[in-house]
Amino acid sequence: MDGVITTRDVLKNLPLIWREFGAVCALKCIKAVVKRERTTFLDVACGHEAPVRQSRTFRN
Repeated sequence: MDGVITTRDVLKNLPLIWREFGAVCALKCIKAVVKRERTTFLDVACGHEAPVRQSRTFRN
């Protein structure tokens, strides 16, 4: 599980995001999807627009 928002998540929940978090948050989510930013919903909602770092893969 990455925690990264997807296009499907944003489009499916757009009315909820708009109603509960406001138009600015909804537009930031749309912007993140259009720009293909790897970010979490909390980063967008709290104003931290830094992309999520990719997780490390450990080799044996």
